[in-house]
Amino acid sequence: MNVFQLHAYSSTSTRSNTKPEKSSSFSAATACRSSATFRVPAGAVVRYETCGGGGYGNPLERDPALVRADIGEGKISVARAASEYGVAVQKGSLDIDPAGTERLRCHRNA
Repeated sequence: MNVFQLHAYSSTSTRSNTKPEKSSSFSAATACRSSATFRVPAGAVVRYETCGGGGYGNPLERDPALVRADIGEGKISVARAASEYGVAVQKGSLDIDPAGTERLRCHRNA
């Protein structure tokens, strides 16, 4: 889960290298999924921070249930799950296909 923060700053203070002065008129921090839509008030500055990075460990050893959760949250596609994590999902249901996952992972480890 990422945290999205939105604060209104004075428009003149954002043009220099100094820290902008925060306006008290608008401020919000919202926990959100990896994909979200927000209406941003005029004059607002958006700051979005994520953990980023490429992860750690062998992607073929990632728990298929966690990969499935990533698909459900829109972080990765079904195609990316198969190509990068060796996780197959059943067509039409997005349930994990254990036999297909085994084949993909064995093929990639060969």
